[in-house]
Amino acid sequence: MKTLAITLLLPVWLFSTSVMAGAGHSHAPDPINQQIAEKKAAQIIASLVKEEKIDKSWLSRQANSTEKKVVNGNPEWVVLFSNEAMTDLDKQQLYVSLTTEGEYISVNYLPAIPSTEHGHSHAQMPIDQQIAEKKAAQIIASLVEREKIDKSWSSKQVNSVEKKAFNDNLEWVVTFNNETIADLDKQKLYVFLTINGEYIAANYTGK
Repeated sequence: MKTLAITLLLPVWLFSTSVMAGAGHSHAPDPINQQIAEKKAAQIIASLVKEEKIDKSWLSRQANSTEKKVVNGNPEWVVLFSNEAMTDLDKQQLYVSLTTEGEYISVNYLPAIPSTEHGHSHAQMPIDQQIAEKKAAQIIASLVEREKIDKSWSSKQVNSVEKKAFNDNLEWVVTFNNETIADLDKQKLYVFLTINGEYIAANYTGK
């Protein structure tokens, strides 16, 4: 199943306790260590599974890495979970962001091509086939760079481009072939874009 790469929002009850607990206190909460950050992130993943926001296969995944990063000038804990069971290549990683004190910030799939169109109030214009091919090639390059697909894909040209209807919505479907891949089920890669050129997903199934 393919969906737009979006920020996953958690129920308020998940983090309201930590916020309300500090009400009336004049001192800042103490920073948490890596072990506690991983534990909190795992609890967030479990909640998302319970709320059916993400696939239940995430429940068995352990933290792949945990590090502090500076985002918009603020240090954060970023806990990464990986799940190769997901068919959408760009949705095989989940990033849980927490403040250094352990308060929940967000959960994101890392998009292959960050959108630069968000925030515009006017409707976007449909793109033509040539631009769809160019955008799909950029997505392939990003997947190779992130080591989500074999580097041999970087030299492959577009095999076909067509418009298809999914749930009554037209989408661009750009197909790449790679016969050097040993797994026959992974020799064809599909990139999905909205009719306006926004990235949706990339997978081997075409669905």
